[in-house]
Amino acid sequence: MFSILKDRWPVLCWSLLLGITSGCSERSSDGHHHSHGQSGHVVTSFTGKTELFVEFPKLVKGKGVSFVVHLTRLRDYKPVRQGKIVVELAGAGKPLERFSTSRLAVPGIFKPFVRPRYAGKRQLRIRFDAGAYQVVHRLGAIQVSANHDEAHRLQLKRRDSGELISYSKEQQWKFDFAVVQVGKRALHATITATGTIRAPSDRTMRVTATAPGRLRAAGRMFPYVGMKVNKGQVLAEIIPVLGDSVDIASLELDLEKKKSELKLAAYNRRRLEALFQQKVIARKKLIAAQSKEEIARAEYNTIKRRIRQQKTGEVHLGRQVSGVILRARISGTVAHVHKTPGTHLKLGEEIFHLVNTGRLWLESNVPEHDIGRLVNPVGAWFEISGYKQPFNTLRLNGKVVSIGSAIDKITRTLPLLIAFDNPGGKLKVGMFAESHIITSARSEAVAVPVSAVIDDNGKHIVYVQKDGEHFEARQVRTGIRDDRYIEIVAGLKPGEYIVARGGYLLRLAATSPATIGHGHTH
Repeated sequence: MFSILKDRWPVLCWSLLLGITSGCSERSSDGHHHSHGQSGHVVTSFTGKTELFVEFPKLVKGKGVSFVVHLTRLRDYKPVRQGKIVVELAGAGKPLERFSTSRLAVPGIFKPFVRPRYAGKRQLRIRFDAGAYQVVHRLGAIQVSANHDEAHRLQLKRRDSGELISYSKEQQWKFDFAVVQVGKRALHATITATGTIRAPSDRTMRVTATAPGRLRAAGRMFPYVGMKVNKGQVLAEIIPVLGDSVDIASLELDLEKKKSELKLAAYNRRRLEALFQQKVIARKKLIAAQSKEEIARAEYNTIKRRIRQQKTGEVHLGRQVSGVILRARISGTVAHVHKTPGTHLKLGEEIFHLVNTGRLWLESNVPEHDIGRLVNPVGAWFEISGYKQPFNTLRLNGKVVSIGSAIDKITRTLPLLIAFDNPGGKLKVGMFAESHIITSARSEAVAVPVSAVIDDNGKHIVYVQKDGEHFEARQVRTGIRDDRYIEIVAGLKPGEYIVARGGYLLRLAATSPATIGHGHTH
C-alpha cells in the first residue's frame, strides 16, 4: 500500500495543488470570476453624490465580459443597496451600446455583462439610477479591439501597487471611512490660550437669607442640584425668629424706618428699570436693586407680624406661621444647595446658587507675549476634555463681549470674554478649555480635515487615494488650523483625494493586515 502511494505521490500533490488553486478562484456567487488586480482596466471616478470604482478586462468585439462596479454613497460613504447600472459605449462613428443590470452581487457591487458589437476607440460612461437621483460617471475613451491578437498587443498603463496599501471597498464600507478631495479654503490665524467656561453675570443668581430664621420647604419638593426652575418660582421660605418679650414702641419705630427704606428701595428699583429699558445700565444693577427692595419688604413684613403677634398675644412656637418667601429671579438650573430644611439662618447667608446655562461665556487668558497679535478677535474655537469634537463660537452665535485693559500681575495674561450659545446644554460652568482665539487675519491655503492627518511617531501622515482600493502613505508639513481644517504647507496638491476618516485603519492594514480582516468576498 505504501509503495503505491509512494509511486503516485507526485500526481497526488499536483492534484491537491490544482484543487486548492481552483477553490481559491471560484469566489463569485454568480459564476463571474472576480480577481482584483487582473490584467485590465481599473478606474475610479467621483460625482457630487457617488464614488465609482470599476474593474474590467480588455474589451474585444463580440466577446462578453463582466464589469465589477463598486458604487459608494458619498453622504455616508456606505454601499448603495438598490438602483440600476447602465454601461454605455459611444462614439467612433458607431451606434450607442447599452448594457444594464439592477441585480446586486452584494451590497454596493454590480456586475453588468458587456459584449461590445463594434470595435474602435469608444467613450465609456456608467450611469446609475437610484430613482431619487441619477448620476453619470464619464470614464473617457476606451479601446475595443477587433480581435484577440489586437487586444493582446494593447499595452495598458497599470499602476504598480507594490508600494501601496491595499484596502478593499468591502473593508471600507464596514467601518467609519471616507475620502475627500484636497482643496483650498480660508483659514484664520489663531492665538492659543487657557480658558474657563463661565456664566454671564445676568444669568447667575445667589439666593440669600433676606431675614434671620429657620429654612423650610415651600412645597413638597425642596430644591436639589440639577433641578430646573422658572423665573418667579417659589424655592423655599424662611420662618422668622421672634423674641419672647419685645418693646412695642421700639418695634413700631423700627416699622416706620423699614417702611421708609422700602419706599426708597421701590423708588430706586423703578428708576433703574426705566434706565435698563433704555439700555443705559447693565441688568446686574437692576437685579441688585430688586434684591434690595425684596429684603426691605421682608424686613418690613417681619416687624409688622411681630407687632401683630405681640398685640394679639399669639403664641408662635410650634405653629406654622407665614414665612419670608424665597423666589427665583431667573430661569435656569440649581447649581448648588448650601443649606438644608430646618437650618437656622443668619441674615445674608447663601442658600441656593442658580445658573442659566443656555448662553455662556468663554473666558480666555491670552499670554502677554501674544497680545501684539490680538488684532480684531472675532471668536474662538476651543477643546474640552471628554468631548471628541471642538466647539466654535462662530457657529454658536458667538460675540466678543470684552477685552481686558490690564495685565494680571501674577499670570501675566489678558482676559478676553466671548459669549456663545451652549449646544444642548452640554457645557457646564467651571469647565477648563484649551481655547484658540480667531483673529481677523486669514489666508487661502491648501487644507484638509483635521481627522485626515495621522500622527505617526511625530510625523504627520496623510493617506492619498491612488485608486478605489489602493492608498499611499505620504508625509506632509502642516501649518495653521481651525476646529475642522488644517493647512498643508507641503506634501499635497489640490485635486488629490485623501482619506478623511479611517486613516488608522490603513495604518493597521499596512502593518498588520490580519487585524482588520479579509477583503473581497464576492
